[in-house]
Amino acid sequence: AGGSARGSMDHLVIAAAFKGEGFDARKVRYIGYDAGGKAMAALLSGETQLLSTGLGEVLEMSKSGQVKVLAITAPKRLEAAPNIPTLTEYGNETVFANWRGFFAAPGVSQK
Repeated sequence: AGGSARGSMDHLVIAAAFKGEGFDARKVRYIGYDAGGKAMAALLSGETQLLSTGLGEVLEMSKSGQVKVLAITAPKRLEAAPNIPTLTEYGNETVFANWRGFFAAPGVSQK
């Protein structure tokens, strides 16, 4: 998993979401990047399998099929992105007011 620096909001969201799924978040290999472009390049190249970042940063890439949004941390679906499920829809109670999304390469299964 990747995102901005270790200990950042992106890192905390990944840890909370994995914990919400019953996984030991300490066992998740998290790679911190010093720029959003580097983090996205890592996802697209396969260096990381998941990316936690702001939804607004990747919404257009999602619409064009370059990345797949797995879920967002909003309490309910967003009007601007009604087809993107929330973590709570999957039974994961992780909610952050600073909405973060989880993204994968287009071929990754939704499950």
